[in-house]
Amino acid sequence: GGPQDSSNMAILRHEQALHQFEMLSRKHGHLQSEYKKCLEQLNQRSVDLVALKTTAAREIRAARGELALIHEELKKQREVNQKQLKQLSESKAEHVKALKGKDEEIKKLRS
Repeated sequence: GGPQDSSNMAILRHEQALHQFEMLSRKHGHLQSEYKKCLEQLNQRSVDLVALKTTAAREIRAARGELALIHEELKKQREVNQKQLKQLSESKAEHVKALKGKDEEIKKLRS
C-alpha cells in the first residue's frame, strides 16, 4: 500500500466519476428530447382542440339555425292544420244540417 496504490485508486475513482458523468449526460440528453417530444405533442393537441372547438361551435350554430327553420315550418303547418280542421268541422256541421233537413222532408212525405 504505497503512494502508487493511492494514485491508482484516485485514477480509478476519476474514471468512474467520468463514466458516471457520461451516463448522466446521455440520460439528460435523452430526457431533454423526450420532454421536447411531449411539449410538441401537447402543442399539437392544443391546436387540434382549438380546431375542434371552432368546428363544434360552427356546427352548433348551423344546427340552431336549422332548428329555428324547422320550428317556423311546424308553426306554419300547425296554422294550416287548424284552418283545415275548422273548415272540416264547419262543412261537417253543414252536412249534418242538410241531412236533418232531408230527414224532415222524408218524414213530411211519409206522413
